[in-house]
Amino acid sequence: LDVTSNGYRQNLNFIYVNIIMPSAPTMKTSLEIPTISLDPSPGRNRADISLAIAAACINPGFFQVTSHSLSNDLLRDFRAAMELFFSLEDPVKSAIRRHSRNARGYFDNELTKRRVDWKECIDGRLFLFLR
Repeated sequence: LDVTSNGYRQNLNFIYVNIIMPSAPTMKTSLEIPTISLDPSPGRNRADISLAIAAACINPGFFQVTSHSLSNDLLRDFRAAMELFFSLEDPVKSAIRRHSRNARGYFDNELTKRRVDWKECIDGRLFLFLR
């Protein structure tokens, strides 16, 4: 799948997904969150779903997925694992720090407009297989 954004052409061999979970379920926002169903329907195929995901990644930069096969138990366990990981002491998290020879891992020094963001991340690869 080729996607053109800001004049640059990219070949997407996989879809990388950032999972953002608000800490307060009552969080309100005026921003509309795109909702993307992974269930192909008549007249809509995997390429259509991939393009919708790519577009949402560009603007606004995140999305909500529906019609996936992930159980509520799995999602609960994933959230618990992330909360546990990010509550660890810095030296423990830094043991898997991202560096020049390892593009994946923990980092807390992401830059936006040449300034360090106020966030911690763990970067991994998630392959999304559509039904």
